Amino acid sequence: MILVPVPKRVEFLNGTTKIPRRGYIFIGERELLAGAEKLKEDLFGFRVSMYDDRKSFVRIYVDEAQVGKNEGYRLIVDDGKVTIVGNDLKGAFYGMMTLKQIMRNNPDEIPDIRIEDWPDFPNRGFMLDISRNRVPKMGTLRSLIDLLSELKYNQFQLYIEHTFAYRDYEKVWRDYSPLTSEEIIKLDQYAKERMVELVPNQNSFGHLEKWLTHDEYKKYAEVEDGFMTPWGFRMNHPFSLSPAVEGVFDFLRSLYEEFLPNFSSDKFNIGCDETFDLCQGKSKELCEKKGKGRVYLDFLLKVHSIVREFKKTTMFWGDIIKNHPELVPEIPDSVIALIWGYEKDHPFDKECGIFKNSGVPFYVVPGTSSWNSIVGRVENMIGNVDNAVSNGLRYGSIGVLMTDWGDNGHWQHLPISFPGIVYASAKSWNHEADVDLAKALSMHVLMGEDFESGEALVEIGNAYKATGVSIPNANIFGAALIWPEKFKERLDEVNLEKLEKAREILLDARERFLSSSLRRNDSDTLKREIENGVEMALFSIDFMLKMRGKEIDLKERFPKLVEGYKATWLLRNREGGLKQSVEKLREVEKYL
Repeated sequence: MILVPVPKRVEFLNGTTKIPRRGYIFIGERELLAGAEKLKEDLFGFRVSMYDDRKSFVRIYVDEAQVGKNEGYRLIVDDGKVTIVGNDLKGAFYGMMTLKQIMRNNPDEIPDIRIEDWPDFPNRGFMLDISRNRVPKMGTLRSLIDLLSELKYNQFQLYIEHTFAYRDYEKVWRDYSPLTSEEIIKLDQYAKERMVELVPNQNSFGHLEKWLTHDEYKKYAEVEDGFMTPWGFRMNHPFSLSPAVEGVFDFLRSLYEEFLPNFSSDKFNIGCDETFDLCQGKSKELCEKKGKGRVYLDFLLKVHSIVREFKKTTMFWGDIIKNHPELVPEIPDSVIALIWGYEKDHPFDKECGIFKNSGVPFYVVPGTSSWNSIVGRVENMIGNVDNAVSNGLRYGSIGVLMTDWGDNGHWQHLPISFPGIVYASAKSWNHEADVDLAKALSMHVLMGEDFESGEALVEIGNAYKATGVSIPNANIFGAALIWPEKFKERLDEVNLEKLEKAREILLDARERFLSSSLRRNDSDTLKREIENGVEMALFSIDFMLKMRGKEIDLKERFPKLVEGYKATWLLRNREGGLKQSVEKLREVEKYL
């Protein structure tokens, strides 16, 4: 039986129970209605009721006395009935999701079974970047919430820099199809009904170039005309707010006043990561006086004090303050640090220890490894998640936040992130259980009639391994098109036979995926996304061969590739941001 996440304790009883063609689902709490309606998708002819549980095929209760662990549940199939008891509403909901998956394994007759289950981590979140450059349509976000809820995630964040429609700042978001207040209120309610907390996320220090490039807001920037990055190249635009500028905190408060009331969550991710330009401009004198770490921490604590005015718990990225471990103990224990790292060998061990020893609550934050890759890095993702989760448990992390970024144009389509979404859900719920990722993807995400689709998706996500070239935060297919000038320096590492082997893997896996039978309403969209993604990776292979001197005409092929990319993008995403993503892709034209 394929279940994801795998329950903690499963006992098969003697016998089976036939699923009737009609009947009732009894819910003891009306807040369980959305979960019961999801069950109805696999129980034909059923109705939901709060009357007469004795005559109902499925009976769902909340009873803390029977189930001791938070968000835990007990599921029993026996004597022709199904009984689910949750410690709380979430536990009862998760029991329904497990039953849903059991019925997907066995559509007509399910085994008599007893399951006792609960999560390893109290907080299990997924974060989607909607600022570089894809802003999903509402239907896409609702379907993603449905998937997250079935996989027992209980938090969802939308990473926002400039893609919320603030009333007085239309100039900032005008070309990016932002989410509106009304849309967030609706999403918040939709997620809440499915036991998912929509956590607000608005970056509040770095990564604000879309704001600070405008003359009205440039005054708040640390540098107004560019700065040197830690990697030795220059960014020719503003990037971070300046701690030394009067009015910065009033500006942030004005954003929070409009943004935060749309969310029922008691948390708020203020970001504050990658402040590369700090101390290079207006705060230089302040940094010389106090030190860079102190200036950063003072800014963070001031923002935290504003967040407290809105009765929210502050969450922030821990990548800057970890470089100043002597200051970490000054962070209040009401603030949650988010320790992120996206390579399989990231030093989570060391970094978790810094926050644990200082008494600061923290999440571990791995990633889907999809960005800068076009088709994924599944092996790296698995190692990254295993590393994060194991050290999170070792050091007492209170949560896991799986992230899906959109660096450099967000070229990867949504299905490329499915393996990471599934694997992180499995490991953050039950880290000790083995995960058959391909089968779990096939049955519970892609809805394949066999396991071919999941196996093909995993193979596409691992095709980069065949090249033998390792690139941090990217794979060879993405890197060649994103940084062609820089990639030229590594051309000697590219073995042509291995590159052709990667092509064979991609072609074979794509054909198997496209020929598989999927029982999803959006199966045609899924197949177009995989077809286009693989086509982009194949183009990248030929582009590398061209750079190595092979005669290949890519000029005629490129416009068709771009048009296919644009059409595929618009199936799930709004138009805003597409122009900028395509402009990034077109940078490769001068090398054709």
